[in-house]
Amino acid sequence: MEYQLAVVFLLIAQLQSASGMSSLTYHGTVCLDDCQLNYGKYTCQSFTGGHEMSMYCSPQDGQDYLGRKCKEDHRCDKHGEQYYWCYIDSLKWGYCGLFINDQVHLASQYLVPCQDSCEKREKAYFWCKTRKGWDYCSPIKNVDIYGNKCKPDHPCGRYGQKYDWCNLEKGGWGKCGQVEVRELVYRSSYYNAKCQDECRRSDKKGYFWCNTLKGWDYCSPLPFVTFRNETCRADHTCGSHGYKYNWCYTQESWGYCGIIQGDECAYQSLKTRKRAISDQELICQIEDKGNRRQTIFTVEHTEKIVDGAYFEEATDVIAQCDFYSRATPGTLMTLNDLRIDLQGVFVRDRVQYNNFQMQISRPRVPGRSTTVAQVHIPVGANIPIRYIRRAFMESLLRRGRVWVTVRVCQQVCRI
Repeated sequence: MEYQLAVVFLLIAQLQSASGMSSLTYHGTVCLDDCQLNYGKYTCQSFTGGHEMSMYCSPQDGQDYLGRKCKEDHRCDKHGEQYYWCYIDSLKWGYCGLFINDQVHLASQYLVPCQDSCEKREKAYFWCKTRKGWDYCSPIKNVDIYGNKCKPDHPCGRYGQKYDWCNLEKGGWGKCGQVEVRELVYRSSYYNAKCQDECRRSDKKGYFWCNTLKGWDYCSPLPFVTFRNETCRADHTCGSHGYKYNWCYTQESWGYCGIIQGDECAYQSLKTRKRAISDQELICQIEDKGNRRQTIFTVEHTEKIVDGAYFEEATDVIAQCDFYSRATPGTLMTLNDLRIDLQGVFVRDRVQYNNFQMQISRPRVPGRSTTVAQVHIPVGANIPIRYIRRAFMESLLRRGRVWVTVRVCQQVCRI
């Protein structure tokens, strides 16, 4: 039996409040403006089905769209419905929206996300725990580990060192950690808590997990799969479905899963049946209304990509890659046993593509591939670096060759 999935995660601008929090609507989409009281109900503008419209939201965490407090034992969730809601008391209920943290703090030396909050904790400097050990971090963007401001013309960065640093406004220099906009928020399965670090695969046990402020928990690497990367049924997307944890039915059984919020890439009609190796399958597409163009991600399944090898190290490489699609051929970066190469330019359908490959740095053995991930990016198309990272991650997870193509729209792009 063939299942089709139409899970849509819509366009999200990099909107950020001073607190680093963004409101989500009762449909789980991101508010494009403030959640404000209108005729007795809290609403905001958001995208759904490719159109902007007014939708219900919550003024504060733990409240519904009327500003009423949700019951302590009935958090804001879908609870088996297609929208978020909560009980106010034994008789009343209301629509509600969640909140997401837009910022992720990266460690100064390890350049991986903090697993807990970036705080001083009785020290003179800010620091946090990471999966590689403790490290310095910065509480806000472009300040050092003591809170001193970086010079505007010298923001926090590597600058040839093995740690992030910047020149300070007060003179001298200081170590710092980068603070980036969190494009995706991964929520865990059992706790339904925000992942503080990456949702990564355990090579020994074969499932995806992350650290939350409540402890480690299962998570999903993509919006439509379980913690073991098995596809959820189209008629049973990831949610609590009346239980205290997030889960979904699969073709054969069921599995824990984690909800992913704030995604700008719209997933459409992804099929779970096996395809021929030569077929390309749509992953998702992003609409850029301002520039009137769509960026489309497709995957071409191939047996030439290594299955599951070096997964954790590969995610580190993807997080640190900062090259652009106009890079020159050769090795672009190396990290431990992996490297990213630009292996030349080719033409397809009168479009030039860069052939980027993540390779294992070892001599090639006949009959054995050394390719961990492969992406094709159009030359000169101004593809943002986060899209290139996205393409590498999709290639790694799907064990396929990912194509990024750009379509220019005459009027309005239709997803």
